[in-house]
Amino acid sequence: MKIAIWGSLNYGNFGDDVMNVIFALEVQKMGATPYLYRLDKGLAKQYGLHTVDNLDDLLKDASFSFIGGGSWLESRKLGDAYEKDFDDYLDKLEHYKVPFYAISIGGDSVVDKNLLTEDRIRLFSSPLFKGGTVRLREAVELLGQFDKKVELFPDIVLRSSEYFLSQNSTPSNTGNKFRIGISWSASKHVRKLMHIIKFTPLIYDKYEIFFLNTHLPKYNMQYEESFNIKSEKINNFQYENLEGFYDFIKSLDCVISSKLHPGVAGLSCKVPFFWIPGYDKTRSFLKSVDLAEYEFTEWEIIKLLLSKNIVGLAQSYDFKELENLQTESVGHINYIQDIITEFGHDI
Repeated sequence: MKIAIWGSLNYGNFGDDVMNVIFALEVQKMGATPYLYRLDKGLAKQYGLHTVDNLDDLLKDASFSFIGGGSWLESRKLGDAYEKDFDDYLDKLEHYKVPFYAISIGGDSVVDKNLLTEDRIRLFSSPLFKGGTVRLREAVELLGQFDKKVELFPDIVLRSSEYFLSQNSTPSNTGNKFRIGISWSASKHVRKLMHIIKFTPLIYDKYEIFFLNTHLPKYNMQYEESFNIKSEKINNFQYENLEGFYDFIKSLDCVISSKLHPGVAGLSCKVPFFWIPGYDKTRSFLKSVDLAEYEFTEWEIIKLLLSKNIVGLAQSYDFKELENLQTESVGHINYIQDIITEFGHDI
C-alpha cells in the first residue's frame, strides 16, 4: 500500500521534518510504503524513505494521503508559496481521487473558519478530506464548521525523543555551567540580549549559551539569531540531523524559543521550555498542556538571565502532567493504524 505524506518539507524545518518522519516510520512499521513530498533527500536516505519532488509521483496510485503541519489551521496568512502549495495539492488530489486525512495538525485560538485563507477553506471543505487528528480543542471546533469530525490528542512531537534520542545521549545538569539553547527570531530585543551577553561577565561565569538554527544548512534559512563572535561559552548549534539535534537538546538545562517545536522537542526530553511570544499557535499549545505560565517577554527573559532566577525556574519545572500527555499522544499513531486497517488491505 502506497501512502502519500504531504507537508511543508521543502524548507528543511526541524518541526515539519520531525513530525512527518515519525508518521513515515510508523507507516513503515505497519507494512505500508510511505512517500513524502519534498523531504530532504539526506533524511530520506537515512531512514530508507521515498521522497519525491512532484505531486504526480506523490499521489499517483496512492491509497490515501496524510497531511501534517503546525500552521494549517492558523488564521494568519502563511505566504503566497504556502497558499499555492495548498491549491496545487488539492488539484492533484482531485485529479487522482485520493482521500486525505490530517494527522496532529495545529493552529491558533481562532475558531472561525472564515478567517482562514481561501485556499485552506477550499482544502478543508473538500469531500476528499475525511477528518483525522488535531492537537488543540479549538481545532476540533474549527473543523466541525466544515462538517468534519476529528479526534483530539496531545502533540505527537511530545513523544519524539522516543524515536530520535540515542541511548548514549548526555543527560542535562551534569556540568558546572547552566546550558541554554535559544531559538529566537532576529529582532532589536535579541540584539540587546546579544550585547548584554558580549559585555556581561556574569553571563560567561554562569551559563553556556547556544543559539540554534533549526533548519538544515543547505536551505540557508537565516531568520534565527546567531552569535558571530567565537567564544568558549557562547556558540551556535546547527540542526543537521534529527538524532544529533535531540542528543544536543537533551544536554541542555532549558530551551528558550520563539518557535513551537524546538521547545516541544525539549519537553519530550524533559528539558524545560520557556517561550518568547511568536505566533499564537505556541501560546495555544502551552495552554493546552497547562504550561501557560512559562510565557515570557524578551525583557523578562533577559532579567531572568541576569538575576540567575532562570536556574531555579528550570529546576522547579513540573513534568508530571506532560508524562501523561506523552502517553495520550500515541492516539495519533493509533489513528494511522486504524485508517490503514479500514482500507482493508492485507499488508
